[in-house]
Amino acid sequence: MKSITILGAGKSGLALAHALRAKGSQAPITIIDKNLYFLDKKEFISSFSFDTRIDRGTLAKDAGIAFVQATVERVNPSRKKIYRKEGEPCDYETLVVATGLAQVPATFKGDYREGFFYCARMDPFRVKEFLKISSEATVIAGTFLGLKLVLALQGSGKEVTVVGGSWDYLGDYRERIVEWLRQRGIIVYQNAIVEDVIGEGTVKAVKIAPLKVFSSQLVFLDGGYSAQCDFFEEPPVITDTFSCQYPDIYFLGDAARQGIADECFYAFNNKEAVACAQLLAEYIRGGPFPVFSHRVLTSFDKNALIEDFLNNPLARVAQE
Repeated sequence: MKSITILGAGKSGLALAHALRAKGSQAPITIIDKNLYFLDKKEFISSFSFDTRIDRGTLAKDAGIAFVQATVERVNPSRKKIYRKEGEPCDYETLVVATGLAQVPATFKGDYREGFFYCARMDPFRVKEFLKISSEATVIAGTFLGLKLVLALQGSGKEVTVVGGSWDYLGDYRERIVEWLRQRGIIVYQNAIVEDVIGEGTVKAVKIAPLKVFSSQLVFLDGGYSAQCDFFEEPPVITDTFSCQYPDIYFLGDAARQGIADECFYAFNNKEAVACAQLLAEYIRGGPFPVFSHRVLTSFDKNALIEDFLNNPLARVAQE
């Protein structure tokens, strides 16, 4: 019975661990993640809700799973070793990479300042602290997630500015959404480029082109997403839904989505992660090779999603 190591304790990683145990697997399971708490970032972006916060250590213990809080720096497939920032390297037999999304670094200056957050790797608890002391927020919106974040920030009582490009992915809804945002009192700079996030230790203002400088104490960068798997010396090539060129290594969730850089809505990723976890768990236990076709976001789905956004905006902050 091979042991199973899962990198990443997000939606897909936790779903796989639960599926393995639910299907009766007694194999040793270890989950490695740098954060002790799990909080669905996509849900947090939509509503700032902390309702899904999970203590991964407690959850793992209750399910008979080992949880290791560590940062993975490198994976060596030929030696089957995982090199961690904390502690000695560890061996694996079956490895599942479920590390979610990465984000392309900003092309402008000032992303190191306190109060600037990359949406793919923001610490929600740190964000919550800045929400308490900030009155103005800016979202650099490259995808639909950024527009949801705009509403959540306004619902938390912030004066919100959104900066974006052409937003062509909105199709015929583009002008309607821009006007709708402005009617809500949100400042919109479309077809604009951020040049600098200004401040000393913390964010104080944002400079954009065409030339404009405006005050802001919070800045969120949305967009430029990719699969998080940069700890391999030779980039993995995912040959089908789950596998790559390395034996006994599988990919799950956003980490397995080769075309994720071209997505703009991220509407079904969590549902797919759970469905894929069930299939992969069955295969790991000796079942048939899994086949899963990613759901394609059709025009109807996109329109329905946008209409729901316009009619039922999630714009509140959980009170804790």
